[in-house]
Amino acid sequence: MRKFYLTNLMLLLFVISSYSQLFTIGKLGIGYLDLGIKTGTTISSIKKELQTGTDQKMKMGFQIGAIGNFGITDKLSIQPEIVYSQKGDAIDAYGMTAKTRENFFGIPILAKFKFIQVGKMKFYVNGGTYTNILVGGKVIYSGGEEYHLEDTRYKTVDFGLNVGAGFQYDLDKGDLLFDLRYDLGVIDSDKIETGKNTNRSLGITLTYIYDINDIISFTRKNIFKKSKKYDEEAGSELEDEKKVSED
Repeated sequence: MRKFYLTNLMLLLFVISSYSQLFTIGKLGIGYLDLGIKTGTTISSIKKELQTGTDQKMKMGFQIGAIGNFGITDKLSIQPEIVYSQKGDAIDAYGMTAKTRENFFGIPILAKFKFIQVGKMKFYVNGGTYTNILVGGKVIYSGGEEYHLEDTRYKTVDFGLNVGAGFQYDLDKGDLLFDLRYDLGVIDSDKIETGKNTNRSLGITLTYIYDINDIISFTRKNIFKKSKKYDEEAGSELEDEKKVSED
């Protein structure tokens, strides 16, 4: 029974590996998949109409998430992501500061183009859209008061465009990406304030990605080792039983 499960698992990995392998048509490579994790910082603000005597400052936050990079060719790919991020701004008015902190779960979808390679570094540009879901946040005043963001005022969904650039460095076992990206919100995020209030943010991230084929190859090697070990143990048990029966 154990060998049956191992055989089926190896067949499944072989099928996945076949579909995720990088093929070539002429000199054109197609069909790969990278998976990775990312983390970094955000520098954000909310574009809004400011009253006389008020000053707006950017807010620092962090972001963390996972990415999948689906190769169309060896230069062009589609990169969906799932990211948790902090955005907002700070307003100084009449001797008091109000900091708005917005927490989002977002799904950016980007087209990515690698345009030049220098040594182990591949430089790229990317662009696309994002959809953010507001999952919490609050306004913090310098006097110590805090007010949670309410659905009656702030919209739950934020949509926008993004554009960026970066480079990808080959680590032999995976790649390290440095990414600089600008998000431009196009939806009015505030239901009450006059004028249009849209999110703006600059993201700086480090990402580690790994080719799924390498993950599968590693798993398959370990499965074969275990399978061989099980066969040897089973053979040893049969030999012992044979000796006992002969005695």
